[in-house]
Amino acid sequence: MSIKGRAQTQLLTRRTDTMLSRYNGNHMNYLVTNRRPELRQIYQEWTRHNARHHALQILAVGTVVSVLLIGFDFLFFGRGAQFYFPYRLACSLALTALFLMVRGLQFAAKDFRNILVCATAGVLSLSLWNGIYLYFFLYGPQPHQHVVTAAIYMNIYVTQFFVQRFWRMQYFCMASMMMAIGFVILAYPEKRLELTSFALWNLCVFIICWLQRRAFCSALFLRYDSLRKQFPAKVARVVCTESPDHTLEAVFKPVLRPCACICLDWRSFQAYAASQPPEEVALRIQTVHDVVIAMVAETIADESYFADWTADEIFITVYSEQDDVEMVLRHTWAFCHAFQTTIRKRLINEIGSNVPIIDIGAAVGIALVGLVGPTSMKKTTIVGAVGGIAKRLQSAAKVLRETSSRSAAPILCINKDIYDYIRAKHEHLHSLVSPLIADSKDLQGHSIYVYAEALTEVPTEVRKNQLSS
Repeated sequence: MSIKGRAQTQLLTRRTDTMLSRYNGNHMNYLVTNRRPELRQIYQEWTRHNARHHALQILAVGTVVSVLLIGFDFLFFGRGAQFYFPYRLACSLALTALFLMVRGLQFAAKDFRNILVCATAGVLSLSLWNGIYLYFFLYGPQPHQHVVTAAIYMNIYVTQFFVQRFWRMQYFCMASMMMAIGFVILAYPEKRLELTSFALWNLCVFIICWLQRRAFCSALFLRYDSLRKQFPAKVARVVCTESPDHTLEAVFKPVLRPCACICLDWRSFQAYAASQPPEEVALRIQTVHDVVIAMVAETIADESYFADWTADEIFITVYSEQDDVEMVLRHTWAFCHAFQTTIRKRLINEIGSNVPIIDIGAAVGIALVGLVGPTSMKKTTIVGAVGGIAKRLQSAAKVLRETSSRSAAPILCINKDIYDYIRAKHEHLHSLVSPLIADSKDLQGHSIYVYAEALTEVPTEVRKNQLSS
């Protein structure tokens, strides 16, 4: 390689490394500053959906272990087990009553009473369990002290192990145990040494479980983040935060419902890709698509959408779980209008003046929305004519750009459903939407309208061969 060639290669490498490092730094800042609320929301939803399950688990395990220990007491202590029997029996009955109460009261996950009842039952059961062992430690037969002491160490760990994923309960259990030990030390100073060791062990276990909870939250968020790249945010959260029985196939099964398809495509992408290094092309695709997805998230606050991309093309689907057609139209137009009027400015802020020209096609209709495809390779998509219509409308926008003088602002082609919504809800924008005649076989029978804000020379008629894809 010539000296000039090596110099150009080194310059390109440094430029690419600089761009990638700048992106990675921004990405880390984004995780630290902007995604903590998202993580907090996912964790809170997980606690709401799993509080009852964990409370029942604690009560069931406590009941079974209490009953079993009655037999073990007589096996190990003989006649000395009579001291423990009434307390074991009372504990078993109390835990059974709490179990039946929690199982019988089935509140909605977001109902405040759900967390209140489950947390109260869990705290009472753990307090009862640890309380009787402190009683055994203070008043039990002296020959059994070493067994009771070992059991208290184990109980401290088991208690925080069961509640480690619920931070409030873990803090409460740790603090209440420390307070109980402190009061006992004041009342029985002769047992200060053993009780102090209980307190230190309680603190050590708290730190261990605190680290385990952070690892759990990290795994929970990573799972959500992975699913979010393939499915709507709502679906990803349900799968992450509810029972493992909630499979993707069950949560997002295909349903025939009103939806909108929005197709965005760059102009002259192949020429750009052929003239630039692959690393720079990949970085440009990532930056532009990030901006577009951010706009979708801003304009569709209830997250009823999902997106897919191939190279320079992004395909966005907007739907309504309540089959609310007007909501689909409102969200679709909110994004399309924001995109058409602001995308150039936002891209210039991100990557400078050399931004791609992007045109857009949008259509609303009825389609099968959900997880579709081969058994082992399902994907979130739609099945219906509306997706093809949006793609052809985007192709029509491409023809309009090629056959007339246009500004660099996106050309937006929409179908009649969106046009009627604009005419009914946004009269001040109605004059900016111009009808087009489409007689091509691909768009036969479908009315086409072009949103012309910031554009020039919008035709009112397009020849059949011009709109052929």
